[in-house]
Amino acid sequence: MICIPKVRHFWRCIFYGKERAKYRKHSPEFKLSVIMDMRENHLGIMETERKYDVKHDVISKWERIFLEEGAEGLMKERRGRASKVDGIAKVVHPNLIRKLKKI
Repeated sequence: MICIPKVRHFWRCIFYGKERAKYRKHSPEFKLSVIMDMRENHLGIMETERKYDVKHDVISKWERIFLEEGAEGLMKERRGRASKVDGIAKVVHPNLIRKLKKI
């Protein structure tokens, strides 16, 4: 069954209440303010999600980054795949190393 866009929009509004924008990019200051408000006011993840209209898994990720790296960690851009060092992937399979040594 093919669903036309108007029908999809209708069901999305029914299930989610309102449409959320896809792939929103939040500023580092906003991320920090959300985490600090959550910690200072002892809010749970779901309460923070409702208050700021940000998905709970995104808030959990911001909190983990904040706890591991501090406020500076929220300033880094983390979109896309992890970077490679000098064009070589960071993780190299041991069998590949053995084969390269034989050559």
